[in-house]
Amino acid sequence: MNSARRSVLAGLALATLAIANDPAGAQSLRAIRACTTEADAALRLRCYDRAAGRPDTAAAAAAATTSAPASPAPASAAAPTSAGAAASAPPPAAAPEFGVAGGPLSAKKQAAATHQITASVTAIQTKPHGELVMTLDNGEVWAQLEPVAYFPLNVGDSVQIRAATLGSYLLFTPAKRSTKVTRLR
Repeated sequence: MNSARRSVLAGLALATLAIANDPAGAQSLRAIRACTTEADAALRLRCYDRAAGRPDTAAAAAAATTSAPASPAPASAAAPTSAGAAASAPPPAAAPEFGVAGGPLSAKKQAAATHQITASVTAIQTKPHGELVMTLDNGEVWAQLEPVAYFPLNVGDSVQIRAATLGSYLLFTPAKRSTKVTRLR
């Protein structure tokens, strides 16, 4: 038998000996065994809580609501430091957009979102690998994601940028050519 298994068995033997020699421990062990016969899950949980010495949570909650003070506690009162007080604190505020995707709020979000813009090109620059960087008359700056050998675009052209799939954007020229772009500013 290895040493880890021996230490586990020794620990179990000591725990059993402690429970057998402690009348309160033996009584709580009998109470826990009695809880296993309860079929209803909620009642079984309450039984286990009572056996473990925890107060009945339903009764404690009812007592707290009936005996709650009518006025708030004074500001000079010390803040509780128990774990129960921390659990009763309100959860932190969540981001308003968290969890919207795919649910009933998603359609509302999509309806309010801008799906396309139309603007005139005021400046065109070229990156080292040949990607175009376009400044529009509304102040936005967009760049091509990949260089295109021939992309007919001039300063003063009216372009349309549309939302595409998977969060991408396409820029359409007056010559009906398109390219994938990303917004820089």
